[in-house]
Amino acid sequence: MSLDSRVREIINRNMIAPSQHTFDEAQLQIYTLMHRDSYPRFVNSPTYKELLRTCGVTEMPAAAAAAAAPAAAAGPSPSAAAASTPTAKAASSPAAAGAAAAASSSPSRGGADGGPQSGT
Repeated sequence: MSLDSRVREIINRNMIAPSQHTFDEAQLQIYTLMHRDSYPRFVNSPTYKELLRTCGVTEMPAAAAAAAAPAAAAGPSPSAAAASTPTAKAASSPAAAGAAAAASSSPSRGGADGGPQSGT
């Protein structure tokens, strides 16, 4: 994904004295782009619909249906995006939960020690 010039400049300034928050603006922008574009496109894709059918899911899970709705494509404001937790919205279906986890990213600030989380 591409970052806009404003975010690149913020990162460049933050790199003078790096901290655990150096890439927060980039993380927020990428999360917002995924929320508004990538995830809704995924839940509307033939691949996801085939996955649901293969797992025996006859109705689209609520979280995926909300993302697929036209109003969801506009997405939240950046502050709302930072406050939301996609994993909390995951559907009860194993297929939907796995797809939601694979298609979204939580805007966390790293591991318990402030460093990067393992597995990301």
